Amino acid sequence: MYIRKRKGRYSVSIRRVGAKAINKTFAKKSDAHKFGIDIELQLQRKRYKDTSNASKTTLKSVLERHLTERMSEVREPKKEQSRFNTICKSQVVDKYLIDLTPNDFAQFRDARSIEGAAGATIIRELSFMSVAIRKAIKIYGCWIPEHPIPNAIKPKEAPPRNRRLNEGEHNLLKEYCQGAPKYKKPNPYWCDAIDFAIESALRLNEQLTLTWKNISIEKKVMTILAKHTKTGVQRVDSHTRENPKSTLRERVVKAMKRDRPPLKSVPVDMNDVMDEAVAKAVHQVIDQVRAMSMQNE
Repeated sequence: MYIRKRKGRYSVSIRRVGAKAINKTFAKKSDAHKFGIDIELQLQRKRYKDTSNASKTTLKSVLERHLTERMSEVREPKKEQSRFNTICKSQVVDKYLIDLTPNDFAQFRDARSIEGAAGATIIRELSFMSVAIRKAIKIYGCWIPEHPIPNAIKPKEAPPRNRRLNEGEHNLLKEYCQGAPKYKKPNPYWCDAIDFAIESALRLNEQLTLTWKNISIEKKVMTILAKHTKTGVQRVDSHTRENPKSTLRERVVKAMKRDRPPLKSVPVDMNDVMDEAVAKAVHQVIDQVRAMSMQNE
């Protein structure tokens, strides 16, 4: 350990063979001496952790690297990009990792809540940052003494949804799709989209990514690829005598085989089963169901 005075301040330097030099400046010589002794004890016990990278790495740079690595892994990269853009509007991303505290993220949580963000949305944003910081500590070499996002600051998530169609609501949706006078003009894809969603019980992403090559109408077998499932495991649904309660029932086949007007353009993200027009119709019907639900309540 070596201490020297320069321009009214005391600089302590600790050097070990085969290790990176440790330097820090203090206003008082006693503080510099105390720091030097403490670091030397940690080095002797092999407990010293270098925080120099964390002191010059911002949270935003860590989030950017984390986002780049995740974009090739997630099913919906646009959502990840949107989440990153929302987080970057906060001033917390400009702070260095070593300076982050739980209070910074508590303030982020409160600010997002005031903006009207749902509890589940805030939890996902905090989790996005938490995973990025954990990777920075364990992989990127940015060690900090304590993880600044404890579970205690995360808001409570809303209870799981168990909403189902009440009596008469299915008929109301069908009337809307078929163009009842009091509603808008008919859309030939909506009724099929509703029947397919109800009868197949597939998640929305599974419906929108389903293609004809993964369906056998004759065998009544439908394959959901692993990259499109929530669990990341490929699923095969069939309707046979041995498995009469599975997904691909007669009404599902009927919904898929129903004649529809040809599209003027080729879909970009989907095949014939759930093409671009059907995807748009699904989202519109979902919005309509939510609006009806709010009116009934």
